[in-house]
Amino acid sequence: MCSVRRMLRWAGAVVAAVIVYVIVFAVGALMWQKFGGNPVEATKWTLAVATFCAVLAGTFTAPREDWKTAALALWLLAMLFPLILLVYNSVSGHFMILNLFELAGALIGGFPAYYAVRIAPLKTKHAAAQK
Repeated sequence: MCSVRRMLRWAGAVVAAVIVYVIVFAVGALMWQKFGGNPVEATKWTLAVATFCAVLAGTFTAPREDWKTAALALWLLAMLFPLILLVYNSVSGHFMILNLFELAGALIGGFPAYYAVRIAPLKTKHAAAQK
């Protein structure tokens, strides 16, 4: 029974990450539409913020003992789609610099989330040891 619960938590983590990613990306697109600006920069930073929020939301939904693994897995999952688009467009001869910006946005957004999850248990253990 414990393994079923664990698998459901992992599935919930992926679903939560996807939902948060779509919501944050949509809010970023609406903000860019309202305030204008450079669409390439807006896409990159919107992807970075969406990846950051999605990795954190999915990680905290996963089982606590798997937080480091979940953060890394969700970060790589967020980088997968821009990477597939980059490879596909490069192979088909339609390379666009926007694909590199999308990949960079996912890379930039996931690193702080992974780093925060990686050091968070250390900080809580240290704080508990001081009491």
